[in-house]
Amino acid sequence: MTQLRLLNTCRDLGEQRSLMPLACLSLQASVEAAGFTCKLEDLQFEKLGEDTLRRHPEGCVPGMAYNNLGEQAKRPIDENLCLEDIDALTRWFFREDAELLGISLMSHALPFVLLALEQGPLHRPPVVLGGSGVAFVAASIMQRFEAVDFIIEGEAELALVELLRALRGERSMEGIPGLWRRQNGHLLPPTSLGRIAELALLPPPSAASTPLEVYDVLSLHSARGCPFRCAFCSAGALAGHRVRSLPISRVLDEAQALAARCPSRTLIVEDDTFLLRRSRVLAFCEGLHERGLSFDWGCTGRVGLLDEALLERMAAAGCSNIFLGIESGSDRLLSSIDKGFRVEQGYAQCLLAARYMRVTAHFVWGFPTERLEDFAATYVLMMSLFAQGINVRASNLVPFPGSPLVEQQRDPQDGTLRLLAPSQTPYPRLLNVEPGSRAGQLVLSDAELFLPFYSLPTPALEEKRASASRFHALFDAL
Repeated sequence: MTQLRLLNTCRDLGEQRSLMPLACLSLQASVEAAGFTCKLEDLQFEKLGEDTLRRHPEGCVPGMAYNNLGEQAKRPIDENLCLEDIDALTRWFFREDAELLGISLMSHALPFVLLALEQGPLHRPPVVLGGSGVAFVAASIMQRFEAVDFIIEGEAELALVELLRALRGERSMEGIPGLWRRQNGHLLPPTSLGRIAELALLPPPSAASTPLEVYDVLSLHSARGCPFRCAFCSAGALAGHRVRSLPISRVLDEAQALAARCPSRTLIVEDDTFLLRRSRVLAFCEGLHERGLSFDWGCTGRVGLLDEALLERMAAAGCSNIFLGIESGSDRLLSSIDKGFRVEQGYAQCLLAARYMRVTAHFVWGFPTERLEDFAATYVLMMSLFAQGINVRASNLVPFPGSPLVEQQRDPQDGTLRLLAPSQTPYPRLLNVEPGSRAGQLVLSDAELFLPFYSLPTPALEEKRASASRFHALFDAL
């Protein structure tokens, strides 16, 4: 029997791309290095529906989607087909036995996963949840959903190994970092979060046995943690504000191994703060040159950390794209969300980077302090950047649990939040659910648990709604 069946339900919420399940691959590597067997399955390529339980065609890769001829699908099955068919999701979860069923999820999958688990069979393996989708809401999940046996909050590589050992009777459950569990009907929270101080002690993600060619984008991490404190973001609260980095030699080894497997794929360095230390970025670029490596790669940048010499070196080393979080065209609003730069600087850095590589500038609207003039200024900036050939993306503000902005909006007397229900969302959203569906009803039953599906009240809502409609019509016409 497989000791751990590890299921990835995470996907790219911004674009229709299939992404390496990097977190799950890291978990798999740690579990296997400890001597346990682990089978990783990826929902991005699972075919759910009537034939979920049929055997995969001879010679095809398990975990991938196939058409009737047994040919491998070129892209992931649409999110709605995967998640909203809760009965099919249940069958996928429990189609095979294991000593432990682990499910990695982001917020968009939480209601679907919980419903699928709740209707699972009586006799089943214990279930552990992990990933950003359970961060800061673990207690609520454990209190309400008996089908969830464990939650690991935070980095789970070491905790998952210890949980497997505990289930085998090789140690007690006490002291496992980040582990939420029950004992004698009582909920026991973890004594510490599972943050790993020395990332170099972890084995590289288990990509060797993964069919990387099916993924549109390959990825790696070189560090964890974020020192910045943007008010709407929970990354620092989740991973910590102290940045923990891998040695550049280790990062280069992973990049080289991935590029050797799939030289035509773009490699994304997934760190929130890859450009934080200039010397480290330059060492990465120099290492690529010394090893004779030539492939496209990209990263997330930050306004204030870019200059012409750095961008020139990155581009020469193969960096072809960079993502910049600009968020707003209003200096007043940028100051209120602690972005740490002004509009003029953000605009200039986008144009500078665009001289060397493709730039995606991301914006957020729907802030609780966003006036109509702030909203309009954001549109003006987006259109100006678009006219300069820069890719612009925007989404409605997602109120992530654990973010400073959410905590600032709580009533000081009773701690409650004023929220707009999912059906009242005025702008394009990353997280969606059909209000009348089973998942929609579940989301409406507990706003705090499913907070990212909601919106915070924002001034001039109707005016913004009308402006957004006109803007998107104009933008689509271009």
